[in-house]
Amino acid sequence: MLRLFRVYVSARVAALLAAEFILIYACYLGATLVWLRAEGPAFVADDQGWLRILIVAFCLVLASYFLDLYSILNFSREILQKVVVVVAAAFLTEAILSYFKLAQLVVPAGPMIVGSALTLSALIASRFLFQLLLSKIPADGIVFLGDSPVVREIASHLEAHPEKGLTPLGFLDDTNSPAGELLGRIADLREVVDRLHPKRIVVGLRERRSNLPVTQLLELRLSGIRIEDALSTYEVAFERISTHELRPSQLIFSSSDLGPNRTGVRLQSAYSIAIAALAAVA
Repeated sequence: MLRLFRVYVSARVAALLAAEFILIYACYLGATLVWLRAEGPAFVADDQGWLRILIVAFCLVLASYFLDLYSILNFSREILQKVVVVVAAAFLTEAILSYFKLAQLVVPAGPMIVGSALTLSALIASRFLFQLLLSKIPADGIVFLGDSPVVREIASHLEAHPEKGLTPLGFLDDTNSPAGELLGRIADLREVVDRLHPKRIVVGLRERRSNLPVTQLLELRLSGIRIEDALSTYEVAFERISTHELRPSQLIFSSSDLGPNRTGVRLQSAYSIAIAALAAVA
């Protein structure tokens, strides 16, 4: 997992985003060189062609992000529809640049059409390939210690999103109503770890005061297994915090600025007005 702008992002998703950015750029660059033929290299190098293509590629990746194409990775009809919308966003970007008389930043019509067709095919193919590679990469196994509501949410979400690279192996709990496969009681923690070799243990007990096996967890942590609180794993899985389980102590001892930043508020107001004005014109 990577942490960007205070948000956890799956390394696999980040790799897909970077790969698709390069792929989109290559599609438009190839279309430009083929369409313009002998004039292609000069256009790219001397006529800011590289910058024009960079703008288009950036807008396509940004549109993909806002359409949640990096949250829904399993190929489906919805993905196909959103990819078409993303490619349409490239033409909208070019139209806006032309409207503002920024012809020096506009990709010519021929390369734009051919490049968009190539990009549409390439993005669909990349999702098929990514899904295939995802099934070949082993994920980190997780054993859940406890059966709290937040643990149930995490397990369900991770099973639906294999791109996170985390696989629930089961639960250890002293009750008989776990959210998934019951591996044993809390006292069986060491035996279960030796049998399944999980990479992480997520603690989500309903009542910790008497049930938490502190000594065993410390030994496992020193042996290299990652021990996490359920709320930390929730933030990794959902890329947001769980407000239902948030404790006041987490806010009190937080290292982040919780109050409004005056400079940040002014900047946000400025760019919000600018973006709204551009959107209104568009």
